Amino acid sequence: MKQSLFDIVENTALTRDVYKMRLVGDTSDITASGQFVNIKLDGLYLRRPISVCDCEGDTAIIASSSGILKTAFSSFSSRSPIISVS
Repeated sequence: MKQSLFDIVENTALTRDVYKMRLVGDTSDITASGQFVNIKLDGLYLRRPISVCDCEGDTAIIASSSGILKTAFSSFSSRSPIISVS
């Protein structure tokens, strides 16, 4: 499992419960949409598995309707998440 540090370049609320994030970093191990990545954010103990919606070049797009991630994404929007690709 490879871990990479990503920069958040977009953090958008699509609806009240769904957030979309555009992340830039080393996406060499993300091979296709639908692949799961595990996201670790400072201040949260457990990693959260999220499916990749789109990946092109060094940019990955993820979206989630998880209440926990909604809180995490809005609270940590300027921090860099660590993403593990399995």
